[in-house]
Amino acid sequence: MAVELTTPVGRLVFGHPTKSRTKTNQQRQPLLKDGQPVQQWVFGVAFDKAQFQATIWPAMEQEARTIFPSGAPPAFSWKWKDGDGVDRELLGHRAGVPAVVARTGLAAAGDRSRHLCRARHPL
Repeated sequence: MAVELTTPVGRLVFGHPTKSRTKTNQQRQPLLKDGQPVQQWVFGVAFDKAQFQATIWPAMEQEARTIFPSGAPPAFSWKWKDGDGVDRELLGHRAGVPAVVARTGLAAAGDRSRHLCRARHPL
């Protein structure tokens, strides 16, 4: 069964949940399917580090343990970016501010995707 979590208030730091962009490979070339560019929806939400460690990380780890009871393998893709580290996607990201990354190929249906953020903090 999936772990349900209401996150603390976060800040949208890149991308947008209702605006698509063309998916690219590691060389930043567009990926094609049936001759058309593949679209994806990608965004990141940053959270206070203490709140992330107290609420979001335990839920992510709990969900991973539903598949890997002994713990996730070392190369497991956690879908979050460490604000204290440097990587190719978030160079210069604010130190101490972890960001959860959401990425899908499924189109958002109008404004219904706003459920991804708290109603009192509209996009």
